[in-house]
Amino acid sequence: MFLKLLKQDFRATARLMMPVYAAAILLALFNRLSLALQNGRVESHFLYVFTQLASVLFVLTMAAIVVMSFVLMIWRFHKNYMTDEGYLMFTLPVNTTELILSKLTIAIGWFICSALVAWVASLIVSHNSDMLDIFTINDVSSFQTPEGRKLLAGGAIFLLLSGICGCLMFYAAMSVGQSFRSHKTFGTVLAFFAFYIVMQILSMVLLSGTLSSMAGTMEAMMESGTMLSIANGLLWRYIAFEAVFAATYYAITHWMLSKKLNLQ
Repeated sequence: MFLKLLKQDFRATARLMMPVYAAAILLALFNRLSLALQNGRVESHFLYVFTQLASVLFVLTMAAIVVMSFVLMIWRFHKNYMTDEGYLMFTLPVNTTELILSKLTIAIGWFICSALVAWVASLIVSHNSDMLDIFTINDVSSFQTPEGRKLLAGGAIFLLLSGICGCLMFYAAMSVGQSFRSHKTFGTVLAFFAFYIVMQILSMVLLSGTLSSMAGTMEAMMESGTMLSIANGLLWRYIAFEAVFAATYYAITHWMLSKKLNLQ
């Protein structure tokens, strides 16, 4: 049943995301063609206007990809679980965990796809093969060391976990907001900012505490050329921090949907 939920969510969101991705690639090709003509000394007022228009549309499409990824994440969760559709969704033979994870999986999947499409479109426009270097570390001596590879792996994990944590924070805020008898939207916004402020405060406390604990050894580490060790220390602490908050937001969402669901 979980796979059926994923399939249903994918089909519903793909109808909106795929046209935007196609538009981004097409506009990237148009931009590349117009730039090639300009570099070929083709002088034309129409070509100039076309190039400027294509560039503006390309930037707007890139922004639309980001915005739609987030809007879909919020809208699908709210539409399926916080409206009248919730009466149907919560009678399906699936548990609350599967309902949450289905939305989370699709949302993260579209985030990754959006990032890849944006990168490919930018690569087409720039026509710069050096952009491929972001996928290799063989020519960067600093990252050939175990510490360097650990930093790269940690960076990838941090980005993924940050996306998961962000999604779950929105889900938790909507779950808390729907428990209000009236002004559910206000309750959602209030819960979101409360979560965000608490997270930022604790993040600053973590950063301050980490830097204080490392103050005695940081100067020696910098002199010995082990900056990657410092970066790894900070990064993996923040990964643990994001993981704790992601688990907290998940627990809040699960509890609210299981025990405090209010669809009226």
